[in-house]
Amino acid sequence: MAGARVLSKVLGRRSGARRGVTTLVVVPATIADQNIFLADVAYRLVGVNVFWTVNSTSQTVQIEKCTGTTAPGSGTDLLTAVPTSSGAGTIATAVLAAVEADLRLAAGDRLAFDTAGTVGSLAGLVITLILVPLSDELITING
Repeated sequence: MAGARVLSKVLGRRSGARRGVTTLVVVPATIADQNIFLADVAYRLVGVNVFWTVNSTSQTVQIEKCTGTTAPGSGTDLLTAVPTSSGAGTIATAVLAAVEADLRLAAGDRLAFDTAGTVGSLAGLVITLILVPLSDELITING
């Protein structure tokens, strides 16, 4: 089974904007729960967008924070699960968890893709993770 393809882009500062990392994850329909991002420094997750081209039967998409030896599928849920049974061809902006501490990643923490339900004919699944390094956040708050 092929794994997810991950492309990352570091966003530089433009006219006072915070620096961030946008990670695009292209997920095959047959994929199982797996790690999709490894934090090299401390980050805060500020957004998740989900897109798919063909609806599933009843599948949902979840992003989890995994620390230490926590396996994907057993981590802390970071958003309200996104249903993929309707809405193909539109970008779904996920609702992030209300607990701010859950959205903060330490260096070495991972973000994992977690799925539930029946995949059916789901195709073209793409997940975009938007993260901001905490060092930049502190500069913005104190600066």
